[in-house]
Amino acid sequence: QGVCVATYGPTKDFPSFYTPCSPHQAPYHVESPKEAAGLIHSLLELGLQSGVLLGVPVPGQFSMAGEEIEAAIDAAVAEAEQKNITGKEVTPYILSRVSALTSGKSLDTNVALMLNNAKVGARIAVELQRLTR
Repeated sequence: QGVCVATYGPTKDFPSFYTPCSPHQAPYHVESPKEAAGLIHSLLELGLQSGVLLGVPVPGQFSMAGEEIEAAIDAAVAEAEQKNITGKEVTPYILSRVSALTSGKSLDTNVALMLNNAKVGARIAVELQRLTR
């Protein structure tokens, strides 16, 4: 039935984990918790039983330079391949190596992203609750 893909913020630029935008565009965007809740509420009211993927960017002060993080990711992936790291071991290895290669900045960025997602999600939940009353 499809999934609605939207971004949270002023543009349709879909965020990556470490930077507020990527080369990809979402078909829709919402600029506030109220708009996001309205989108979710509309889908619920229509009974579509589909989901919403909302791309929330990392806060600007925690954003990493795209070239810096891409170089670290590429190096970590190449190392994992050289060491024949496979399966469920790949992700923890790459995250650890990227953190080491960026002197911990990537970890700080991931934590900031997680906290921001929780904050935005909570605000959307409050607005959605208001709409469903």
